[in-house]
Order: sequence, then structure tokens, then C-alpha cells
Amino acid sequence: MATGNVILQNDELRVEIKPLGAEITSVKKDGLEYLWQGNPEFWRRQYPTVFRL
Repeated sequence: MATGNVILQNDELRVEIKPLGAEITSVKKDGLEYLWQGNPEFWRRQYPTVFRL
């Protein structure tokens, strides 16, 4: 099993994914982060994106 995160990127977008559970942990465009990165003052964890069929 992979130990590091999977990174998919092109000239416009960079997406980082945890292999276990395929949790998206980062989405960046033009250096701006679009997902919550955790702040221990409020809630240090990230909220995974969950898909339901």
C-alpha cells in the first residue's frame, strides 16, 4: 500500500488525495487552497468529501 498521498496536477490545478479511502485533502488553483486544512483553534481535522450512490 502507498504510504504517501497521491498528487494529480496540471498547469491549472493541483489535487492531493489520501490513498486510504481516497480522501481529497487539498485542492489548489493559482496557489489558493480551496479545502479546509484544519485549525486547532476551531477543529484540527479535515472533513472528508463523502459520495453516496
